[in-house]
Amino acid sequence: MSIRTRVLLALFVPLVLSACATGPTFTAFEPVSPGKAQLYLGREFRQFGAGLTFDITVDGKPVGRLANAGFLAVDLTPGAHYIGAATTVGGGFLTFSEGQRHAAGTQIKVAEGDRAFVRVALEAKNQVTVTQWWWSVKEIKNPDEAAELLKGLRNSSDRH
Repeated sequence: MSIRTRVLLALFVPLVLSACATGPTFTAFEPVSPGKAQLYLGREFRQFGAGLTFDITVDGKPVGRLANAGFLAVDLTPGAHYIGAATTVGGGFLTFSEGQRHAAGTQIKVAEGDRAFVRVALEAKNQVTVTQWWWSVKEIKNPDEAAELLKGLRNSSDRH
């Protein structure tokens, strides 16, 4: 391995790891508070975009930041809610190559005692030149699939 490669790895690896969630690892769902519903958001580990965190909102109100390989658990009032995710890079919104703002979100509906699950994912349209970025916020209907996503993720709630 060349010295140049070693130097780049020495600089890159700590940067990626520092952007990951650092809280406790997910082990089980927390009990749902009386009169409430619960939302779990998960973001799988990805090297691409690892340094970005997502500002998560519920009905336009901030509830936390979702780091790479992280999850958030949020208590909700029963009813319909809009879950949004946005990120910033260098003080400006991460944008498409056309320079337009981009945000993603999904609508969920929960009853008292329910749990809802949402996956947040970051991708590049062209990973060689990274000309376009996009992310998705998508509800997961299957609790087993959600538990599989959350397994091994770390709590992001300490990254506010």
